[in-house]
Amino acid sequence: MHKDILIGRKEILPVIEQMYGITTWIGALKFINRNKLPLRRTPSGKPMIIMAELIKYNARYQEIMRSP
Repeated sequence: MHKDILIGRKEILPVIEQMYGITTWIGALKFINRNKLPLRRTPSGKPMIIMAELIKYNARYQEIMRSP
């Protein structure tokens, strides 16, 4: 079962790897910044992504990849 909020590298990276095949944190950060994904920070400074936003972006990404 997926969590609604992914906090920290250890939770975010496996999801990014499964969806896009990116296996390193630096690669994931570059992908997130280049595609303007909403990467937030917790009050303690850990990276955080909301799963619903990532799924919404992925649906848009898949449509772009399918278009001729």
